[in-house]
Amino acid sequence: METGGFVSVFKVQDDGSYKEFKVAVPDTIYADEFGYSIAINEAGTIIIGKPGEDTETAYNTGAIYVLEPDENGNYTSTANETQPEMTDNETFDFSQSGFGQATLVDFEVGEGSNDVIEFDQAVFADFDEVIAATSTNGADTVITLDADNSVTLKNVSLADLHADDFQFV
Repeated sequence: METGGFVSVFKVQDDGSYKEFKVAVPDTIYADEFGYSIAINEAGTIIIGKPGEDTETAYNTGAIYVLEPDENGNYTSTANETQPEMTDNETFDFSQSGFGQATLVDFEVGEGSNDVIEFDQAVFADFDEVIAATSTNGADTVITLDADNSVTLKNVSLADLHADDFQFV
């Protein structure tokens, strides 16, 4: 089975020539469809889709790779797993410490909500620990375990989070 994948991005240089940037992702197989879609904005931010990405608990959950240019014209990448078009009564399991950088879209919050984020008590013991590790980033709320592990709740206010939104196992 072939592993690893890359896309090439060609950036116009000041002299009119092109410089190639190869964005490589290890442990990617053909079915992951890395590079299925690519978007580049005027600021040079590149977003690369990988719709076939699997997790330990679900197939084809998808991932996106966001690349930001630095002052030298080089790019750095971070992966963000995404759950689009959520339905009622969703439980998102982050019970292992190495859950990566996840982004939840349309997560319903507040007392009595049907969507739940599940953490192992070794990750976060209770709601107070989650709130202590939570910050805002624009319209989003970010729960950060460490530099490599975070959960971003798109368009969710920190003030709207409630203990009902979490389970601790």
